[in-house]
Amino acid sequence: MIRILAVDSPKFTGVTYWRNLRPLTELQRKYTNLQIKFVSEEVPVFELMQADVVIMFRPITPKSLQFIENCKSPLLNIKVIIDIDDNLWRLPPGHPAENDYNEAAQTLRKIYSLADGVWCSTDPLMDFADARDGRGVVVANAVLERDLPAHPSPYKGHVCWRGTSEQMADICSPEAVAEFEANKDRFRRWFFWGWQPGQLRGANTQQIGRVDPLVYMAGLANAGINLMWKPLQENQFNDAKSNIAWIEATLAGGVCVTNYAHKPGWEMAIDHFTDNADFIASQWQASRDWIIEHYNLEKVNAIRYDHILKTLDGK
Repeated sequence: MIRILAVDSPKFTGVTYWRNLRPLTELQRKYTNLQIKFVSEEVPVFELMQADVVIMFRPITPKSLQFIENCKSPLLNIKVIIDIDDNLWRLPPGHPAENDYNEAAQTLRKIYSLADGVWCSTDPLMDFADARDGRGVVVANAVLERDLPAHPSPYKGHVCWRGTSEQMADICSPEAVAEFEANKDRFRRWFFWGWQPGQLRGANTQQIGRVDPLVYMAGLANAGINLMWKPLQENQFNDAKSNIAWIEATLAGGVCVTNYAHKPGWEMAIDHFTDNADFIASQWQASRDWIIEHYNLEKVNAIRYDHILKTLDGK
């Protein structure tokens, strides 16, 4: 039995869902020789002493550094895998957390230098995490085939954007505001899930409060979304960003609209707004097929499993 501690913040967020709870729950279900416990950095020492592998999700603080140093001490000598899903070293200017991460840069470097393995959600992150030395592997965000709806959402002219004020540089950019103004009256309803900037308001817009990530994910298939909008400023942070918005659009029976369309990870997104129901349906089908082939959680979890074994072997 391989004993694993999945160390994450007690707060349940979308990142926790995509990178930790969902994939690792399915990992343990598939590979019965794994025993996974979900804990915080407050995990009792006796739990640590029984662990073979610790997986840490986005560790950034001095407390996280101390935790990994304890794991690597001669007393414990536990293998540590770190999971990273954002380019924490290249936050764009104006990002609300920019100063915090700039101050934490040296701590981040120390944390990642101590890891035995690194899981990166995208290939560009491998470089920023210094993980091309044999420790790193790309572990994409993924879903099970059964998660995907059998048919696209009936066309109702519904557009959705999901996010928080942390994405203000993207959603409030002059380009995004102009795109909204040019298309605002073309669609019946615009839903802003989580946050809505003042520049993007109108009689046909509606803000939906933030909900529990599990409730949100479970409700996507019934949300009636045709287009999910994901405007992105072109920078190193977004170049390394995972394509969750496109996957969520497909889970909702719709299509993702983004200026990053056709870039790696965004191959099946589209770069323009359209109200052509037949085109949206065919593009959704192409997205569904692409996810089953390239972002299938069973295949991605096989990568996780093989890398856990490799890390334990020290190879």
